[in-house]
Amino acid sequence: MKHNAVILAGARNTNLVTKESTINYEALVRVMQRPMILYVLQALNMAKKINKIVVIGPKEEEKLLLANGANLVIESKEDIVKNIKLGLQALTDEFSNNQHFLLVSSDIPLVTGEAIDDFIIKCKTSQVEADLYYPIISKERNLAMYPESKRTYVKLKEGTYTGGNLTLISPKIINESTAVINRMIANRKDPLKMTRILGLKFLFKLLCGQLSISEVEDRASELVNSCCKAIITDYPELGFDIDKPEDLELIQKIVINS
Repeated sequence: MKHNAVILAGARNTNLVTKESTINYEALVRVMQRPMILYVLQALNMAKKINKIVVIGPKEEEKLLLANGANLVIESKEDIVKNIKLGLQALTDEFSNNQHFLLVSSDIPLVTGEAIDDFIIKCKTSQVEADLYYPIISKERNLAMYPESKRTYVKLKEGTYTGGNLTLISPKIINESTAVINRMIANRKDPLKMTRILGLKFLFKLLCGQLSISEVEDRASELVNSCCKAIITDYPELGFDIDKPEDLELIQKIVINS
């Protein structure tokens, strides 16, 4: 079974990644003279488990995006949840599909079709039938492949992990859990407000490395009133996003040497 994909490419270039004033969107930041979203489109088109691809981003780049494998380009809004809903609506209206879809960020230019297929296969062969599947990568695996990369890690009972930048998700969550998703996105950098959302006991155990993967899955499932499942992947490229100039510089070096 193939799944449709939605690429979120509406984030404005705020000079955090590059100071090139002519680049209005982060998705268009160039890696080896190519906008990084084109690498993501290439990977999705190479993946055997992907069907249609919708880009939520700069409409003025529609011609470029369609020429590089997008099936539909929709002008993005300022709100990330609204953008996800735009993508979901497009999948329903244009392609008559209401199944799980792959939600992907546009800033993971090292991603490959093989990595995407492996993630989807692991989701569908998981013993748990979930509404949301999220990839996690062990610190050891990430550093073995990208020793110079600096990621944010979380220590759990089973090991230390970083997260990926895509998810296989059911429309149910988007339609039924908008409020909590908005709260978590809006307060993700405010520890006090995040404590109120997650709960003090949960956050304390998280900070002490005393949570298991299943406990995190249970809390996430409780928050969105849907089943959430973490998928351990051996493909660190799913989590290597470009957030700062150092990331861009390192990825340029990796692409040159690959």
